[in-house]
Formats: sequence, structure tokens, C-alpha cells
Amino acid sequence: MSRSVKLSMSYFKSPIRYYCVVLSIFIIIFIFLVYHNVKPKNNSRLIRIKVDGKWGYSDDRGNIVIPIQFDDACPFSEGLARVTRNQKSGYINPAGNIIIDLKYDEVLGFIGGLAPVKIKGKWGYINKLGILVIPPQFDEAWGFSEGTACIKIGDQYGYIDKNGQYVLPPQYNSAGSFSNGVAQIELDGVTKYIDKKGRKIILKQ
Repeated sequence: MSRSVKLSMSYFKSPIRYYCVVLSIFIIIFIFLVYHNVKPKNNSRLIRIKVDGKWGYSDDRGNIVIPIQFDDACPFSEGLARVTRNQKSGYINPAGNIIIDLKYDEVLGFIGGLAPVKIKGKWGYINKLGILVIPPQFDEAWGFSEGTACIKIGDQYGYIDKNGQYVLPPQYNSAGSFSNGVAQIELDGVTKYIDKKGRKIILKQ
């Protein structure tokens, strides 16, 4: 056995040195694991709280993150939450900063980068920059699902794409969002399932 190996082995014969080395190894492993398991703050863990009729947000330990100040507040969706104050609605980020001004009569959550907003009695859609990408023209509007959104004009429901073009013009007595390429509608009192071209689909039992 070489002299260098003998010296190395004799180094570990001291209990104090041995435990110091073992402790150092555990510390290095711990730091490595912590570093590689650090994850960005999960916005969905911000919890709505209501105090004396006003809303704010806390973390999952009950610490207030966004002060109690809103007349209404909704869960975060795609990094933004819809809030209302003085009968006007807009959006905030997880830091509580107003990202899109509270200027709308009513708003819904972001889905697929767009959100329905109500202006002077009609619904349109904005993007996350607050730009109106589909002008207000609908009596009711829902969030996008699979590239289409259900809308209502008068008493009839239809579907639009993200450019505001009709995929299926308003013609149904009721309608739901598409899921797996299929939507449930009602036409002339009969409930049906259709695809995005309006063709009747028979679901397998």
C-alpha cells in the first residue's frame, strides 16, 4: 500500500475528523437537493379571503399577501386574477399590482390568453396586454376551449374562433363549450352533440 493511501486512511482514524467529513457530505447533499428542488411560486396557492365584506389574498399559511381591498375577487387563472372595486372590474398579478385597469362592467378569467369583458352591456375579448382583440358585440360570452368560445346573440347561441370569426353562427337554443372536439347543444327542443362543423355526433355508451 502506498504511503499516500496510508496517510489518507490514518486521517479517518480520528473520530472527530471522521464525523466532520460525514457531516460535510450530508450538508453538500442537502444543499444540492434544496437547490435542485426550488420551484417558482405557485400562483394558484394564493387563497381568497374575505374580511368585513372585502376581499384579498393570503398564502396557504394564512399570511396576507394581497391586502383586503376588493369588493369581489376570483382565483388566479393564467397568472392573473379578476377583481372588482367600486363596481368596475380588471385584473391583478400575484404581487397585487393592477395589470389591466379596473374599468370593465364585468370580466371573466383568462383561458388560452383571452378573457371575456363586458363594456356597456356587450361582451368582447381582451388579451393579457389589455388590448381589445374582439370588439364588444355579444349578449353573453364564455371563455375559449379548444380554440372556440361559446357566445350568445339575442336568444341564440353559436361559436367563434380567436379572431372573432364565426365557427358556427348563432342558431342554437342553448350550447356548451367544446371538450374533446364535441359540444352539447339544444336545437328545437332536442339535445344533441355536435362537432366543430355542426355535424351531429352519436356518443358511444
